[in-house]
Order: sequence, then structure tokens, then C-alpha cells
Amino acid sequence: MSNASQKYVPELIPYYLIKNVWDPWFIDVEPTIPEGGAKLFFSRILRDEDNGIDSDTMCRRAVKEVASKGLSDVPALLGPDGKGLKTIPVELQEQGTYIVLPGTVFYFSNKDQYIPCLYWDGEQWRLDFRLLDRVWIGNGYFVSCE
Repeated sequence: MSNASQKYVPELIPYYLIKNVWDPWFIDVEPTIPEGGAKLFFSRILRDEDNGIDSDTMCRRAVKEVASKGLSDVPALLGPDGKGLKTIPVELQEQGTYIVLPGTVFYFSNKDQYIPCLYWDGEQWRLDFRLLDRVWIGNGYFVSCE
């Protein structure tokens, strides 16, 4: 995230995350998915030998795979329908699937850090925020583009 810029835009942060929390700041990468779209590639966060990985490992893998997409890339990922039904492969539409966007980190006054993820709710892709300091398990994916 060396090219990231710090911004303050509380209107982008869901109410449930800022309720009773002061000073939500975040660092976000510039958008990397072109306006007109691009060929997107999705790769699993976990490898065959993994049961789960820590956040440092997840972030290193994202950098290695040039998959540090962020909140600024969400409109392009969700596409013109705003649901991701035409831009994200149907094969990823399984309960429990999420796409991690480690190019954005939210810093809260309680020192917790969150990153955005898109998750499949059974009908469309939705934006959520997950605690960065965790073990990453399950059906998670990175996204990169040409």
C-alpha cells in the first residue's frame, strides 16, 4: 500500500461499523480496474495445504498476486447492475464465498483495523468489512485484472 492515500469519507462506512466509534480513517489504493472493464482473475486465498492463514500471510499473497484491490474498485467489480452478476463468475456464487479487498484498511479509534470484502448473500454480492487481525479461512478469493 505504498501508493495509498489517506482519506476521510465517513459516508462510505456502514453505520454499524461507526456506531459509538470515533475517527474512522482509512487508507485506500487508487482504482486499478479500468472504467470500461477488464478481464478479471479470481484466485483462492488458501492453498491446498492451508487450513487457515494469518493476516500477514494473506496480505503478502495479495501483493504477490497483484491482487490488492480496494474499496475504490468495488463499483467496477459490481458492474453496471450493481450486484456483480455479470462481472463476477457464477462459479463463485456459493454461500460463504467472499472476495477480499486488502487495498483498503479502515483504522478505528479502538485500534482495530478492518478491510472490505464482497460476500455472496445467495442473490447478489454485498459489501462487508472484516477484522484484519484474524485467521482467514473458508472460501475466500483475491481478484486481479490484466
